[in-house]
Amino acid sequence: MMKVVPSPEFIFLIYEAGRRYIVCLEQKIYTCGRFQLDEIPCSHTIVALKHKNVTDMHPYCFDYYKPDVLAKPIRSNGFNAR
Repeated sequence: MMKVVPSPEFIFLIYEAGRRYIVCLEQKIYTCGRFQLDEIPCSHTIVALKHKNVTDMHPYCFDYYKPDVLAKPIRSNGFNAR
């Protein structure tokens, strides 16, 4: 179970299993490092977003993972694939 402690408007302290994680929603920086590595919200970020009653997580994901981007065909790089 995670405990959420809001700080300023976009910063949250998340306590889990005796450890503290800092989530900054505005700058998409999370101390667990998952966003910086995978560029998708970690469990700590999801808890903070739910605390703010955010239901659309797409703005917190890298564009590559968004459904509308995945559905687009790969653009030609100038080489013809045969």
